[in-house]
Amino acid sequence: MRDFRLGRLTLAPIQFNPVRGLLRVYRKLEIEITFDGVGENPMERPRLQKSRVMANLVNALVLNPGDELNEEGVLGGYLFITPSTLQSTLQTLLVEWKKEKGFPCTVANTTQTGTTNTQIKSYIQNIYNTWPVPPDYVILVGDVDSPYNMPCCYYTMAIRRI
Repeated sequence: MRDFRLGRLTLAPIQFNPVRGLLRVYRKLEIEITFDGVGENPMERPRLQKSRVMANLVNALVLNPGDELNEEGVLGGYLFITPSTLQSTLQTLLVEWKKEKGFPCTVANTTQTGTTNTQIKSYIQNIYNTWPVPPDYVILVGDVDSPYNMPCCYYTMAIRRI
C-alpha cells in the first residue's frame, strides 16, 4: 500500500479429524514469523518520507502497525485535473482554500494531461512514479457534457432475470 509493505495473516485455530469426527479448537497459539526482506512486491522507488494520509490509513486498518507509523509523515497534497474552461474557477474556489489549509496543490488541465481517460491515467501514473512526494488525492473536476468535458467510462450491467 503505497510506501508500506503489508502482509495478511489469517489463522483458523481449529483442526478437524473426519475419521474420528473430532473437532479440536486451539485456544492459545504461539506463532513466530520471520521476514528475510525479500518479497514479490519490491518497492520500485522508496520515498524518504512516507505520506501522513497513508500512514493514518494503515494505522486504522492494521492490527499492530509498528513504530514506523509514529514518525511524522509528509502531506502529499492534491492533484486537480480539470478542463481549461474550469481551471480559473477551480483555482479561485477550491484550490486556494486547500492551500490555506496547508495542503500542497497542483492544478493540471486537460491540455497538459490529454483528453482521453488513457492519457489522464498515464499522466497520473507518471506523477506517482517521478515526483518525490506524490499527491495523496486526485480530484477530477468536470462533466461529461460541454463546455466542461472530462472523459468518462460508461458501464452498463446486463440484468438477467431468473
